[in-house]
Amino acid sequence: MVLLTTLNKLSSSLTKTIGPPLFRTGLSLRNKLVPRNPNTINNYWIDMLFLIPYSQKLLSLAIYEETKVQIDSFRRQRFDAMAATDFYNDKDDRHDKEVQDLQTTLRNATVDASATVQMAEIRTKVLNDILRPSLLPTETWGNDIENSWRYNIRLVAWIRKEILLAKYGPFIQEAMMAYPSLRMSPQFQSSNRRRFFIDLMNRGIIQWDQKNNTSTDNSPYDESLATIQRLPRTNVVVKALRMRDWSTQKNSARFRQAVLPLVTKLGGTEYQSPLDDDEEDALVQKTKNTGTTSGHLAVSKPGTFSFTHAMIPPETKLDDTSLDDLLEVVTGGYINNCGPLNALCQEANCYQLWTREYVEHLGDYLLRRIESSNCCESTVILDVGAGDGLLIQCLKEYMYDKMMTSKPKAGKTGLTVKTDHEIIVAKRGMPKLIATDDMSWNIFTKANVEKLSVDQALQTYAQATKRTTKDTLSDESNREDPPENQSRSGQVIVLCSWMPMGEDWSAKFREAGVDEYILIGESDDGSCGHNWWTWGNSAFRDGTIKSSKDMPSVAPFIQDGYERRDLKELTSYQFSSFDCAISKSSNTVSFRKLQD
Repeated sequence: MVLLTTLNKLSSSLTKTIGPPLFRTGLSLRNKLVPRNPNTINNYWIDMLFLIPYSQKLLSLAIYEETKVQIDSFRRQRFDAMAATDFYNDKDDRHDKEVQDLQTTLRNATVDASATVQMAEIRTKVLNDILRPSLLPTETWGNDIENSWRYNIRLVAWIRKEILLAKYGPFIQEAMMAYPSLRMSPQFQSSNRRRFFIDLMNRGIIQWDQKNNTSTDNSPYDESLATIQRLPRTNVVVKALRMRDWSTQKNSARFRQAVLPLVTKLGGTEYQSPLDDDEEDALVQKTKNTGTTSGHLAVSKPGTFSFTHAMIPPETKLDDTSLDDLLEVVTGGYINNCGPLNALCQEANCYQLWTREYVEHLGDYLLRRIESSNCCESTVILDVGAGDGLLIQCLKEYMYDKMMTSKPKAGKTGLTVKTDHEIIVAKRGMPKLIATDDMSWNIFTKANVEKLSVDQALQTYAQATKRTTKDTLSDESNREDPPENQSRSGQVIVLCSWMPMGEDWSAKFREAGVDEYILIGESDDGSCGHNWWTWGNSAFRDGTIKSSKDMPSVAPFIQDGYERRDLKELTSYQFSSFDCAISKSSNTVSFRKLQD
């Protein structure tokens, strides 16, 4: 035990001693020796050359270890203060066990709101003490931000994550203690245990194989439950992650509301510049997989695609500006109005936090689509870019249960009649639900996911369902019939959650002739897909890379014979990494193929 303690102290000392100077030196050399252009600013291998990713890990570890030391000290002081009261000095045997249990609870856990707030303040102070000198050695905008790391999106994303975890880590731990159904969500069950889960486990507050008896959650974890039944309820997410007062509507003016006052305080101005094709392409490449930019995409006037950018004088001193506010400006409004939800999604590496109601409502919608189709065989529901495969697994369980366990209803004559869903099952059988992903993100899968790219998935499952409509043709004739003369015997519905920014997979869906595709994530002017080619937002048409005088003004999906329907009934049940107190970012949109 003594040796382990000594090694821990030595490790903590080394990370605090080596991490900050290694980070500052690496970043400084990178900025001096490497020309700044779109091809080098976000080049990971250049960062590796200057050991920046390694120094980031050392800084993160230093923040984590110092935070742990100070919070343990805070708990001991709090326990000692409580133990000094007459109640804790009571030697009555009747109180011995009660006192011991309460002492253990006080020492190991957060038991009131004030303690949670104080621990968040401790974490934030540690982060500022260690990280700020590394990021802002001269405390000036030009030297430390504009000409250093402002446009390195990978670095910005890491800084944002550290700030969110410092501010809201204790609130997440509090939520995990109180709500086992949130803690035990299959979305968080991966091979890589996250740090706030490890904290709770190491302190003995929670155990993965037992429910928390002091929980306020009425639906504790049960290993025998199906995957969908282990998803948290919407009301649990809202209560546990403190989102009762959060906006339920999208607010396109969030940049002006949240960022411009800070820009003005720093003596800066808002700058809107129209983007040409190369600039937009560079911006898209910078923001892929991170969700943040150094400004804000905006529409300055109808038909004009522009980039709203905060212009700060390089000589501006930053001593009186918090690190939170500086990152609010750099990220374009993704810090100050965030909360435990954003920190949880960052640490769990997920864009969408699934809830049981969302899956149930989406499953009901899909069942209605099956019922309304004239297909004589099973529907294929294909999830492309499925990641861990959790969504399709939960849908499969829910739809199977809904379709196969419906009980007959009694008719007026006293005879039993089949329910609508039983009729669907009898006619078409269980729909075929398939999750596919190219595995390029190295995500830990939680269900069966086939390793297929978008093109391969469509070729395998969308094209494969095409058959001739002529009943008199033989199987050999069917194989020879050209694709344009073929139709499907079962409809194909594609699901796509958080399509990568700047990429348009929807054109491939339409080219494959799928009957419907459903997009989950930010729409129209966000970070999912392409705002014109995917969503048909005319405000972004003239700024697109492929724009030309001959480009039709009609949205691509309309031109290809599809109609859009926003599934608003699902919005209130979905939560994303980029939701905030003043704006909800994620929704669900269906695009249906019009019948001839």
